[in-house]
Amino acid sequence: MRFGRSTIGGVLLAAIVFTHVTWIDIASGRLKRDATLRIASNVSRVLDGTGKFVIPGLWDMHTHVPDDDLGRSAYLPLFVANGVTGIRVMEGSTELYRWRDAIRRKELLGPRMVVASAIIDGPNSFLPDAVKVATPDEARKAVRDAKGKGADFVKVYDNLSPATYDAIIDESRERLPVAGHVPAALTVSYVSGAGQLTIEHMMGIAAAGTSVFVLLRKNHTWECPTLIMRRNYAYLDDRSLAEDPRLKYVRRSTREQWLGMIGQGDAERKRIFSHEKELVGQMARAGVGILAGTDNGNPFVFPGFSLHDELALLVDAGMTPVEALRTATINPAELLHVRSADFVILDANPLEDIHNTKKIHAVILHGHLFYRAMLYELLAC
Repeated sequence: MRFGRSTIGGVLLAAIVFTHVTWIDIASGRLKRDATLRIASNVSRVLDGTGKFVIPGLWDMHTHVPDDDLGRSAYLPLFVANGVTGIRVMEGSTELYRWRDAIRRKELLGPRMVVASAIIDGPNSFLPDAVKVATPDEARKAVRDAKGKGADFVKVYDNLSPATYDAIIDESRERLPVAGHVPAALTVSYVSGAGQLTIEHMMGIAAAGTSVFVLLRKNHTWECPTLIMRRNYAYLDDRSLAEDPRLKYVRRSTREQWLGMIGQGDAERKRIFSHEKELVGQMARAGVGILAGTDNGNPFVFPGFSLHDELALLVDAGMTPVEALRTATINPAELLHVRSADFVILDANPLEDIHNTKKIHAVILHGHLFYRAMLYELLAC
């Protein structure tokens, strides 16, 4: 694999305007035809956008990015090439905080990054890079250290005790939001009431039942179901996975590991996935905030590409295409309190078919316009 470009590129937008585009108002679901996409006031070049559809830049709200050359030079450009202009990284490091800041300064090509702390877990954690805490004092120190190192939020994990979890929540109140898993010793109702901002992977939702939806909505607790990850584990007996052309974008050792898992069909996982997908649709109809996320790095979940797979699964779960688009645009903006002028210009209407989010004509990121040819260059191997 040849790594993509890691420096900011594209055409500066100071003098470019698109005319005759169709703007998709994600909030209302209405189309504004023959609109003008204007980024700057001084115009010297006008481009005809007839037949093009404009949506806000997409967010993947559950990602993992290796903090090595593969992550910097390949993964970050892959997100951009797929119209993913923002990512929430669920395991942080000093290097990832540097990249986040370099992207903000427009010194590095990549999506806007919101980056977690190192994962905070109990002393018996199987995660080698987790911060392992056994007492409330250790848990409080982990939060303070995360803040000092530059984390945007705290990531909690499976093996925290009630006492260490409560200490994290208390220490974080004036410091950082808390997001992540539902510890095995706790329940969805408990972490929602404690103020945890997001719950990942539908953890504990099936056990809690649909009655918990009212509580989640009341407490403004968001769900990031990562259906594509859940689906892939359930359907590892799908032999066509071995033919996925996107395999070239992962490192060889990862590719070999994934290919070695093919054939491991799991009827119980399929049943669980089907039920979870149904619950996602019910949650959305009940007014629970849903976030599109992929958990890339898991088998056959690819940076950038799989966000489009997730959107399709959300539609399969019962959302309309515009509702699915909200999970990757205005919902992340509301949760993260971010505003940006990033856009994706599409060749077809995603409200007619959600798969049209893959038909990317151009991406506008950080005031730069990336034409289709430039996006292909980022995808070159």
